[in-house]
Amino acid sequence: MRKTPALFVIVILLCGGVAQSAPITGVVIRSCELSREKGMFVMQLANVSHQNVVYVEVNLNEHGSVGSYYAPPGEFRPMFNDRLEELSTHRPGPGEKTFAPDTTADLLLGTDENQCTTPVVDVVVYADDTAEVKNEQAFRQYIRPIEEEVLTLKKENEILAQFASSPNRVADTVAELLRVASELPDPQIRHDEDFHVNPNALLALVRELKQGRINPQTGMNEKVDPETIIKENAEQIEAETKHLDIKRITGAAV
Repeated sequence: MRKTPALFVIVILLCGGVAQSAPITGVVIRSCELSREKGMFVMQLANVSHQNVVYVEVNLNEHGSVGSYYAPPGEFRPMFNDRLEELSTHRPGPGEKTFAPDTTADLLLGTDENQCTTPVVDVVVYADDTAEVKNEQAFRQYIRPIEEEVLTLKKENEILAQFASSPNRVADTVAELLRVASELPDPQIRHDEDFHVNPNALLALVRELKQGRINPQTGMNEKVDPETIIKENAEQIEAETKHLDIKRITGAAV
């Protein structure tokens, strides 16, 4: 009997064991063409799933990637104040765009027609916190701002609680927030993949503690109690943590 070389067997096993990502089926690219009205190339996406879409990212290969966030109808995040709205930049605010089943959405690509050559849908996240994922790095970019928001809010509450019994609570809290913010990397220029507390959010909290916030009912600027902020942050942490528990699905489940 002829023996098969061991090396040949190993090659076959290795090739057969490479897992391939399932193609994304819930959102498809319908077209990509120049819009004379908008003066740039526009990619039209179609939601062919049975769910509301929260996020889509399209890989443009050497031209990078482009993504867009959406909000499911009737499930907008509560708006406590401007500080939390600024921190939660990864999800649309009240009244912003939605991407419902059997509808289309446009991605604006710019003026380079090469972006329309070989685009691929890399990530689709649905409103029920399920996702189709073809590119793990692209999926991490979706997760990252949520992780950092939760991490930042927890750090704010930790500092707010640290000086709960201080007779100079606001002043001591502000000083600690400024100290911690000064030691954190600038989110605009860092290049690592780790999660970090956002120093800009800590500085926004400093301004809120010192200057107060606008009461939407009266239109007047009012002081805000640290305990109120802790409560609001805790509610936001609970809401956003749920969006980190994402179940991977394939086309058959969409």
